[in-house]
Amino acid sequence: MSALKHRGLLSLACCVLFVFAGGSVLGAQEEVERPLAKMGSVGFVTDDLDATIHFYETVLGFSVVGATDVTASKTRQVVGVTSGEAVRYAALAPDSWVKGDKSLAILSFFEVPSASSRPNRGNASHPSFVGDAILGLSVNNLDQVVARAQVAGAPLVADLGDSGTTRTSRSISILDPNGLRLEIYEY
Repeated sequence: MSALKHRGLLSLACCVLFVFAGGSVLGAQEEVERPLAKMGSVGFVTDDLDATIHFYETVLGFSVVGATDVTASKTRQVVGVTSGEAVRYAALAPDSWVKGDKSLAILSFFEVPSASSRPNRGNASHPSFVGDAILGLSVNNLDQVVARAQVAGAPLVADLGDSGTTRTSRSISILDPNGLRLEIYEY
């Protein structure tokens, strides 16, 4: 047996003994209970709920699964409304969620008419601001989504092409009607 092969087997044997003795190859880490069971929803503030719903329905095939006027003071505080201003809410979900796969998060949009718009929100080259979000969505047919986004007038931030990772094959980045950056990718 060569010295190199012998050293490799000896290293492997030491790792196995260390693990059996209660150690960890990645370092001694205490088992920590993870409090998050799953992502329930991701919420965003909009100043035009109807345009937002139309975009997500026509470009990405989402469905409205809940809508209401928000009257609860606690919910109004969560979205930053302390006045008597009317607030509307809609929950949108992908087709798989509607068909029963509740493992995916839904998108929640709160219409707050007095919300400050981001400067240059329709400009695809606008700079990022602290607190900005990039929402990643996996689709079955990227070309179809690109065509729908063009018809909807969604600004293209970037055609990212082949990502060069094992995670995705191709992706684009567009803006929704609120200026939210979406990374749309196809596996």
